Amino acid sequence: MNLVICMTASGGERSGFGALMISQLPDLHVSPNGSQVFPLYVYDLENKDEK
Repeated sequence: MNLVICMTASGGERSGFGALMISQLPDLHVSPNGSQVFPLYVYDLENKDEK
């Protein structure tokens, strides 16, 4: 399981700050002004040529 922190973008009429921790991919428009997502884990692609 990979948790992510989803933060609201600043600007616009509703310029308040908000953060949400979730365990699934968020909707593209989780915030009307946009959002940024920070995952707990980041995975690299496996390169089969480096064996």
